[in-house]
Amino acid sequence: MRDSSGGAGRGAPGGLSAAAPAVATTIRTGGPAVQIAARVVPSYAADPTITWSTASALVSLSHTSGPDVLVTARNTTEDAQYVPIMAKAANGFFVTAYVLVEPKFIDPPAITSAPKISVPVDGKVTVAYGLDLGQREDQSLVTWFTCDDAAGANPRKVAVSRGNQPAKTYTLMPADVGKFLRVSIEPKHKISEAGQAVYVTATSPIAAADIPSSPVSADFRTFVESPTEPAGGRWTVLGDWSIVPEASLPHGYGIRAGAAGGAARGAAAASSSLFYFRDEPTGDMQLDLVVRPEKTEGTVFNVPGSPTEGPGRNSHGDIYIKYDPRTRSGYSLRYWRTTQTAGTCTYQFYKIDRGVGSPLDDKPVTSGVFKRNTTLTLKVSGSTISASAHNTTDGQTLAMEGTIVPNAASGAGVSATGAANIYGGMTISYP
Repeated sequence: MRDSSGGAGRGAPGGLSAAAPAVATTIRTGGPAVQIAARVVPSYAADPTITWSTASALVSLSHTSGPDVLVTARNTTEDAQYVPIMAKAANGFFVTAYVLVEPKFIDPPAITSAPKISVPVDGKVTVAYGLDLGQREDQSLVTWFTCDDAAGANPRKVAVSRGNQPAKTYTLMPADVGKFLRVSIEPKHKISEAGQAVYVTATSPIAAADIPSSPVSADFRTFVESPTEPAGGRWTVLGDWSIVPEASLPHGYGIRAGAAGGAARGAAAASSSLFYFRDEPTGDMQLDLVVRPEKTEGTVFNVPGSPTEGPGRNSHGDIYIKYDPRTRSGYSLRYWRTTQTAGTCTYQFYKIDRGVGSPLDDKPVTSGVFKRNTTLTLKVSGSTISASAHNTTDGQTLAMEGTIVPNAASGAGVSATGAANIYGGMTISYP
């Protein structure tokens, strides 16, 4: 509920306290009502009467006076809409609850033509199917799997649908070579639940020639964030991550360390990592990131300090390159919130050996570049490691360069120890 006190009773003793959660409750036409309660505080107020009202015809109220009310949906449109429910005290103070009122749902659309998987073109495959949608938009849940054979053995989920947009296209990964693609379609439109899944499996495996040599880029709209074991040729997810919608980011989604809603940004985020690597030895490489820090002042983390590792360590982040996640060795750009200035972080190149980092040089750089949104490039060319970044908020930048001992590692990615960053774009290329 949202406090919206005001009106004739402003300044008078007494007010209202909401007894319902702040998140809007969803009700559906034809479904059960929801109960909303409120109370007058303090308890000794002269008149504890509460009056309930709404200006919307999309709901009905069980009564207009009392400590609680039942709200029933009667939305005859095809669009879900937020409706305000007002509880007003005798002195004019009021609070407002919002409910999301859905229309009456109908059966999911029937499949009119069986799904078919296309042959790969430019490293992508698509699935086509027909639905009896009428004039409605297709919001089917399309999920992609890779399997060991045409019978669907050992399915591994590799792409999902989000935001009511069916994932009809899948970008092949090097680890898909030799695998059979399998797709499930759960038919749906905006006033139906998802129907029973229909499956289709490719009749031939993915060949190496089907995957062109090109940068590897994560699409977080369809990304599967479940933890995985490190494996070459596919994204490796370690720890707790959640996919979050963000319109300003590529594809409209990003990935954040910690549980959905940010409840686990502390301990859970401390062991959260996201990598890509390939099995063959690699020379020069580049990582491009789009980062949306949840803190807006350029400090990134909640607790300032140093990048100390081990028990009781302070919050810091690593952006890895020329890194092997299996041996946990390579290089990183490490950054942490400094105690020296407000609105900045300290950035320094680190060498990582079996999970333990040490400064590559004595040239830390202080910058407030991490704001919304920041584009960062970390690059290795020969024995030179470099980093550059800029944001779209205030024009601050970052530019660094150092010297490394070249290795054959091919991995790149990020890890977070208490960070509150949303990564909206992640592209790895091997020039």
